[in-house]
Amino acid sequence: MEVKTGIIVLADISGYTQFLKNYQRSMLHAELLITELIKAIMKSATLPLKVNKLEGDAVLFFGTINSEKEAKDLAINVTNQIENFFAKFKHEQSYLLASKICKCDACTQLDQLKLKIIIHTGQVVAKKIEHFDEIASLDVVIAHDLLKNSFNYPEYILMTRDFYQIAGGCTDKTPEFKAENIPDIGKIDVVYYRLASAEPLQRAEKHTLAGYYWLVKLELYRFLRICHLLPDKQFNHLPAKN
Repeated sequence: MEVKTGIIVLADISGYTQFLKNYQRSMLHAELLITELIKAIMKSATLPLKVNKLEGDAVLFFGTINSEKEAKDLAINVTNQIENFFAKFKHEQSYLLASKICKCDACTQLDQLKLKIIIHTGQVVAKKIEHFDEIASLDVVIAHDLLKNSFNYPEYILMTRDFYQIAGGCTDKTPEFKAENIPDIGKIDVVYYRLASAEPLQRAEKHTLAGYYWLVKLELYRFLRICHLLPDKQFNHLPAKN
Protein backbone atom coordinates (compact mmCIF):
# COMPACT_ATOMS: atom_id res chain seq x y z
CA MET A 1 0.00 0.00 0.00
CA GLU A 2 1.09 3.54 -0.70
CA VAL A 3 -0.17 6.99 0.33
CA LYS A 4 -0.50 9.41 -2.58
CA THR A 5 -1.56 13.03 -2.89
CA GLY A 6 -3.58 13.87 -5.94
CA ILE A 7 -6.76 14.94 -7.67
CA ILE A 8 -9.97 12.93 -7.40
CA VAL A 9 -12.55 13.33 -10.17
CA LEU A 10 -15.96 11.69 -10.19
CA ALA A 11 -17.95 11.92 -13.43
CA ASP A 12 -21.57 10.92 -12.86
CA ILE A 13 -24.48 10.64 -15.30
CA SER A 14 -27.60 12.33 -13.95
CA GLY A 15 -30.90 10.54 -14.49
CA TYR A 16 -29.41 7.05 -14.79
CA THR A 17 -31.59 5.38 -12.13
CA GLN A 18 -34.79 6.88 -13.51
CA PHE A 19 -33.64 6.02 -17.04
CA LEU A 20 -33.48 2.30 -16.17
CA LYS A 21 -36.50 2.37 -13.87
CA ASN A 22 -38.77 3.86 -16.50
CA TYR A 23 -37.53 1.75 -19.35
CA GLN A 24 -37.22 -1.79 -18.05
CA ARG A 25 -38.56 -3.19 -21.32
CA SER A 26 -35.58 -1.74 -23.13
CA MET A 27 -33.09 -2.17 -20.26
CA LEU A 28 -30.51 -3.89 -22.43
CA HIS A 29 -30.58 -1.02 -24.92
CA ALA A 30 -30.28 1.39 -21.98
CA GLU A 31 -27.27 -0.51 -20.63
CA LEU A 32 -25.43 -0.39 -23.94
CA LEU A 33 -26.22 3.30 -24.47
CA ILE A 34 -24.94 4.17 -21.00
CA THR A 35 -21.80 2.15 -21.76
CA GLU A 36 -21.16 4.21 -24.92
CA LEU A 37 -21.55 7.49 -23.01
CA ILE A 38 -19.21 6.29 -20.25
CA LYS A 39 -16.64 5.20 -22.84
CA ALA A 40 -16.78 8.64 -24.50
CA ILE A 41 -15.85 10.28 -21.20
CA MET A 42 -13.09 7.76 -20.47
CA LYS A 43 -11.51 8.17 -23.90
CA SER A 44 -11.31 11.94 -23.51
CA ALA A 45 -9.24 11.71 -20.30
CA THR A 46 -5.47 12.16 -20.55
CA LEU A 47 -2.62 12.19 -18.04
CA PRO A 48 -2.42 13.03 -15.20
CA LEU A 49 -5.94 11.61 -14.91
CA LYS A 50 -6.28 7.84 -15.00
CA VAL A 51 -9.44 5.77 -14.72
CA ASN A 52 -9.42 4.11 -11.32
CA LYS A 53 -12.84 2.48 -11.26
CA LEU A 54 -16.17 2.27 -13.08
CA GLU A 55 -19.10 2.68 -10.69
CA GLY A 56 -22.40 2.06 -12.43
CA ASP A 57 -23.27 5.38 -14.02
CA ALA A 58 -20.02 7.02 -12.84
CA VAL A 59 -16.29 6.98 -13.53
CA LEU A 60 -13.73 7.58 -10.79
CA PHE A 61 -10.48 9.19 -11.97
CA PHE A 62 -7.32 9.90 -10.01
CA GLY A 63 -4.28 11.98 -10.91
CA THR A 64 -1.15 11.90 -8.77
CA ILE A 65 0.52 15.16 -7.68
CA ASN A 66 4.21 14.48 -7.16
CA SER A 67 5.21 17.90 -5.81
CA GLU A 68 3.70 21.21 -4.70
CA LYS A 69 5.51 22.90 -7.59
CA GLU A 70 3.54 20.97 -10.21
CA ALA A 71 0.21 21.04 -8.35
CA LYS A 72 -1.19 24.20 -9.98
CA ASP A 73 -0.30 23.14 -13.54
CA LEU A 74 -1.86 19.72 -13.00
CA ALA A 75 -4.99 21.23 -11.44
CA ILE A 76 -5.45 23.60 -14.39
CA ASN A 77 -4.91 20.68 -16.77
CA VAL A 78 -7.60 18.67 -14.97
CA THR A 79 -10.05 21.60 -15.04
CA ASN A 80 -9.62 21.88 -18.81
CA GLN A 81 -10.13 18.15 -19.21
CA ILE A 82 -13.32 18.27 -17.15
CA GLU A 83 -14.83 20.90 -19.42
CA ASN A 84 -13.93 18.69 -22.37
CA PHE A 85 -15.77 15.77 -20.74
CA PHE A 86 -19.03 17.65 -21.24
CA ALA A 87 -18.26 18.32 -24.90
CA LYS A 88 -17.47 14.64 -25.54
CA PHE A 89 -20.56 13.50 -23.63
CA LYS A 90 -22.83 15.83 -25.66
CA HIS A 91 -21.15 14.83 -28.90
CA GLU A 92 -21.71 11.11 -28.27
CA GLN A 93 -25.27 11.75 -27.11
CA SER A 94 -26.00 13.81 -30.23
CA TYR A 95 -24.49 11.14 -32.47
CA LEU A 96 -26.63 8.41 -30.96
CA LEU A 97 -29.80 10.50 -31.20
CA ALA A 98 -29.04 11.64 -34.73
CA SER A 99 -28.65 8.01 -35.74
CA LYS A 100 -32.37 7.51 -34.98
CA ILE A 101 -31.43 4.26 -33.27
CA CYS A 102 -34.85 2.77 -32.64
CA LYS A 103 -38.21 3.66 -31.10
CA CYS A 104 -37.83 1.90 -27.77
CA ASP A 105 -38.19 3.96 -24.58
CA ALA A 106 -34.47 4.03 -23.80
CA CYS A 107 -33.40 5.14 -27.26
CA THR A 108 -36.02 7.89 -27.55
CA GLN A 109 -35.35 9.31 -24.06
CA LEU A 110 -31.55 9.35 -24.29
CA ASP A 111 -31.47 13.16 -24.32
CA GLN A 112 -32.78 13.22 -20.74
CA LEU A 113 -29.39 12.09 -19.41
CA LYS A 114 -27.04 14.78 -18.09
CA LEU A 115 -23.50 14.91 -16.71
CA LYS A 116 -22.17 16.23 -13.40
CA ILE A 117 -18.57 16.35 -12.22
CA ILE A 118 -17.11 16.36 -8.70
CA ILE A 119 -13.47 17.46 -8.25
CA HIS A 120 -11.52 17.23 -5.01
CA THR A 121 -7.90 17.03 -3.95
CA GLY A 122 -6.40 15.16 -1.04
CA GLN A 123 -4.63 12.01 0.02
CA VAL A 124 -5.53 8.44 -0.89
CA VAL A 125 -4.25 5.01 0.00
CA ALA A 126 -3.39 3.20 -3.22
CA LYS A 127 -3.52 -0.58 -2.95
CA LYS A 128 -3.65 -3.57 -5.24
CA ILE A 129 -6.26 -6.26 -4.61
CA GLU A 130 -5.52 -9.16 -6.95
CA HIS A 131 -5.39 -7.44 -10.37
CA PHE A 132 -7.43 -4.38 -9.32
CA ASP A 133 -5.83 -1.04 -8.40
CA GLU A 134 -7.91 0.58 -5.68
CA ILE A 135 -7.83 3.95 -3.94
CA ALA A 136 -9.46 4.61 -0.58
CA SER A 137 -9.45 7.41 2.00
CA LEU A 138 -11.64 9.98 3.68
CA ASP A 139 -11.09 12.26 0.66
CA VAL A 140 -12.47 9.58 -1.68
CA VAL A 141 -15.53 9.29 0.60
CA ILE A 142 -15.98 13.07 0.51
CA ALA A 143 -15.94 13.10 -3.31
CA HIS A 144 -18.68 10.45 -3.43
CA ASP A 145 -20.77 12.05 -0.69
CA LEU A 146 -20.73 15.37 -2.55
CA LEU A 147 -22.87 13.78 -5.26
CA LYS A 148 -25.69 14.03 -2.70
CA ASN A 149 -25.56 17.80 -2.56
CA SER A 150 -28.12 20.58 -2.21
CA PHE A 151 -27.47 21.98 -5.68
CA ASN A 152 -30.72 21.14 -7.42
CA TYR A 153 -29.46 21.30 -10.98
CA PRO A 154 -28.96 18.40 -13.41
CA GLU A 155 -25.66 19.43 -15.01
CA TYR A 156 -22.77 21.13 -13.24
CA ILE A 157 -19.17 21.13 -12.09
CA LEU A 158 -18.65 21.02 -8.31
CA MET A 159 -15.16 21.47 -6.93
CA THR A 160 -14.12 21.63 -3.30
CA ARG A 161 -12.57 24.87 -2.08
CA ASP A 162 -9.27 22.98 -1.62
CA PHE A 163 -9.12 22.20 -5.34
CA TYR A 164 -10.44 25.64 -6.33
CA GLN A 165 -7.64 27.38 -4.44
CA ILE A 166 -5.06 25.38 -6.39
CA ALA A 167 -6.62 25.50 -9.86
CA GLY A 168 -8.18 28.94 -9.78
CA GLY A 169 -11.55 27.67 -11.03
CA CYS A 170 -13.12 27.81 -14.50
CA THR A 171 -12.14 31.02 -16.27
CA ASP A 172 -15.30 31.52 -18.36
CA LYS A 173 -17.95 30.55 -15.81
CA THR A 174 -19.48 32.23 -12.77
CA PRO A 175 -18.71 30.45 -9.49
CA GLU A 176 -21.24 29.95 -6.70
CA PHE A 177 -19.74 29.51 -3.23
CA LYS A 178 -21.44 27.58 -0.47
CA ALA A 179 -20.94 24.84 2.13
CA GLU A 180 -22.29 21.31 1.93
CA ASN A 181 -22.97 19.34 5.08
CA ILE A 182 -21.75 15.75 4.87
CA PRO A 183 -23.03 13.33 7.54
CA ASP A 184 -20.34 12.24 10.04
CA ILE A 185 -17.83 14.60 8.40
CA GLY A 186 -19.28 18.11 8.70
CA LYS A 187 -19.29 21.13 6.42
CA ILE A 188 -17.24 21.14 3.25
CA ASP A 189 -16.71 24.42 1.39
CA VAL A 190 -17.44 23.96 -2.31
CA VAL A 191 -17.65 25.95 -5.53
CA TYR A 192 -20.38 25.25 -8.10
CA TYR A 193 -20.43 26.04 -11.78
CA ARG A 194 -23.87 25.88 -13.30
CA LEU A 195 -23.59 24.91 -16.96
CA ALA A 196 -25.43 27.03 -19.50
CA SER A 197 -28.33 25.33 -21.23
CA ALA A 198 -27.17 23.74 -24.44
CA GLU A 199 -29.06 23.75 -27.72
CA PRO A 200 -31.63 20.94 -27.98
CA LEU A 201 -30.04 17.75 -29.27
CA GLN A 202 -30.98 17.00 -32.85
CA ARG A 203 -32.83 13.86 -33.83
CA ALA A 204 -32.77 12.30 -37.26
CA GLU A 205 -35.96 12.34 -39.33
CA LYS A 206 -35.11 8.98 -40.85
CA HIS A 207 -32.60 6.21 -40.42
CA THR A 208 -29.05 6.99 -41.44
CA LEU A 209 -26.31 4.48 -42.22
CA ALA A 210 -25.01 5.02 -38.70
CA GLY A 211 -28.51 4.46 -37.42
CA TYR A 212 -28.78 1.07 -39.10
CA TYR A 213 -25.37 0.16 -37.69
CA TRP A 214 -26.55 0.99 -34.17
CA LEU A 215 -29.84 -0.79 -34.60
CA VAL A 216 -28.00 -3.99 -35.58
CA LYS A 217 -25.52 -3.56 -32.72
CA LEU A 218 -28.27 -2.98 -30.15
CA GLU A 219 -30.32 -5.96 -31.24
CA LEU A 220 -27.28 -8.23 -31.48
CA TYR A 221 -26.23 -7.21 -27.98
CA ARG A 222 -29.75 -7.81 -26.65
CA PHE A 223 -29.91 -11.24 -28.33
CA LEU A 224 -26.51 -12.33 -26.93
CA ARG A 225 -27.43 -11.23 -23.39
CA ILE A 226 -30.85 -12.90 -23.48
CA CYS A 227 -29.28 -16.13 -24.73
CA HIS A 228 -26.48 -15.87 -22.12
CA LEU A 229 -23.90 -15.93 -24.90
CA LEU A 230 -22.24 -12.72 -23.72
CA PRO A 231 -20.44 -12.97 -20.37
CA ASP A 232 -21.93 -10.62 -17.79
CA LYS A 233 -18.46 -9.79 -16.51
CA GLN A 234 -17.86 -7.67 -19.61
CA PHE A 235 -20.49 -5.26 -18.37
CA ASN A 236 -20.50 -5.82 -14.62
CA HIS A 237 -19.25 -2.28 -14.11
CA LEU A 238 -22.72 -1.01 -14.99
CA PRO A 239 -25.09 -2.37 -12.34
CA ALA A 240 -28.45 -0.72 -11.76
CA LYS A 241 -28.50 1.38 -8.61
CA ASN A 242 -30.87 0.61 -5.79
